[in-house]
Amino acid sequence: MATTSEISGAGHEAGGGTGTDRALLAALRRGAGVFFPLTPSGQPVALAGFGVSLGLVSLANIGAFSANAGLIIAPAAFSFGFVGLILAGMWDYRAGDMFSATWDVAYGCFWLFLGLWLTVFGPKVAEAAGAAGAAHALGAYLLIWALFTLYMTFGAYYIARPPFLAFLLLFVVFVLSGLANISAPGSDSDTFRHLAGVVGLVDAAVALYVGFALVLNEMSRRNVLPLWPYPHADEA
Repeated sequence: MATTSEISGAGHEAGGGTGTDRALLAALRRGAGVFFPLTPSGQPVALAGFGVSLGLVSLANIGAFSANAGLIIAPAAFSFGFVGLILAGMWDYRAGDMFSATWDVAYGCFWLFLGLWLTVFGPKVAEAAGAAGAAHALGAYLLIWALFTLYMTFGAYYIARPPFLAFLLLFVVFVLSGLANISAPGSDSDTFRHLAGVVGLVDAAVALYVGFALVLNEMSRRNVLPLWPYPHADEA
């Protein structure tokens, strides 16, 4: 961490008050570790919350437990999904990590939506527009999330291979889930939903792996679990 004397010295070396101003502005741009303590990454919490929530939804989609017990998704989405990702996003904003903070908060809001849809608004929309109308509306919304996920996938390309894979798989999950809701009830809809569950389980495993690797590598001070960063990561 830079001390006040170091910043002052940099200003004198630059010459006069103008140099001090430049040094002060440069220090502010460096942010964390200059005027306030370094902030740890919120990514392990975000990845754990996302992986656990997605894993639960995916298990429901492949029929791993009774459809009557599907409402368990709502409290999971509200708690570890929404709260966990929003808190992680605040940490990442504080740490100056724009990409991580963006995906944390965005998908945290998605889990909030899903919890509200299952408990409050889904039944009301179905009552007003019919079951098919509600399913079509949900499917359209999920396809919009697929587009958002696609452009986040391009951003993840500049980080490492596992995050890129996680976003790419999530894009597929949203597309399959959207098609499952838009398709007429029957074999096609069930197939899309089952495929979304299978891909979602793989995606959840990748997210949990990345989060575990971040924690384990940080605690051991060495790369115990590889994250295979792209060469572009150093250039971004």
